[in-house]
Amino acid sequence: IVGSVKEYRRQRQMCIRDRHSPLRNSMKRTAILLSLLFGLSAPAGAATFVISHPRQVEDCILRRSEVTYHDEQYWTGWNFGASQTLDAGYGIAMWNMWRGNILVRFDLRGIDCREVSAARFRIYKPRNVTQTSPEVPVAVYAVKECNAAWREGSMESMPQHDAASWLCRSDGEEWAGGPNGCSVAGVDHDAEPLGRAAASKYRGEWLEFEIPAALVQQWIEAPEKNAGLLIKTDAPEEVMGDHVLFYSSEHASG
Repeated sequence: IVGSVKEYRRQRQMCIRDRHSPLRNSMKRTAILLSLLFGLSAPAGAATFVISHPRQVEDCILRRSEVTYHDEQYWTGWNFGASQTLDAGYGIAMWNMWRGNILVRFDLRGIDCREVSAARFRIYKPRNVTQTSPEVPVAVYAVKECNAAWREGSMESMPQHDAASWLCRSDGEEWAGGPNGCSVAGVDHDAEPLGRAAASKYRGEWLEFEIPAALVQQWIEAPEKNAGLLIKTDAPEEVMGDHVLFYSSEHASG
C-alpha cells in the first residue's frame, strides 16, 4: 500500500523502512509505539508495509521427543505446522520431554521494492509459568539457503511426509546438517545470530529483532533463496523446563 501504514493484529511482524522518503512524524510515533514498520522504496514513492497475515507467514515447531511410545518417530518425525503455539528449548510435561526449535518465514513475493533500508522481526511471547527459569535467552538466526525447501505443513501434531519435522525439511529430505532440527551452526543456519533477547517467565510481551536489510532484499529479489529464520534458546547450559512459548500465525487470538 503505497504511502500508508497498515496494522494487522497478528503475532509475527517483519518491518522495513524506506531509505529515501522519511515518514511523517505521526507515522514515526506509530512505528515506535507499535514497531510495525515494513517500509519499501517503490517506483511510485515511499511505501510502508506490515507483513503478518497468516497467508504470508509460515511457522512451525521442530520437536525431538525423549519418548517414542508406539511410534519410533513420535513427535520427532511429526509435523506441527498447524499448531497455535510455538516453543523453543527443553520442554517437559507429565507424558514427555522434548527439545524444540522454531522456523518462521515471510512470503515477500509480489512486493514492488527498489531498496530495503531497515527491517524488524517481532514475535509475541505470552506469560509462561511452566518455564523453569525467570528468564531464558533466545536467539534468531538466518536459515541457510540449502534448507530453503522446508515446508510449514498442515498438521497440529501428526506425521506429514511432505512437511518439516525435526528429522526432515520436506519429502524425506534431511536438513543440511542431518536429522537434527535444523540446528547445526554454520551448516543449517548462520553461525552468528541476527539478534538475542531475554524471554521472561512472568510477562507477556513482544520480542523484537533487527534483521539486516540486505537479507530481506535478497528474499524479495530471489524468493527461492528465502529459507527464513530459526529461533533457538541461547543459554550456555541446558536446563530442563526452560522452553519459551510463542503464539503462531494460527493462534486463535488472530
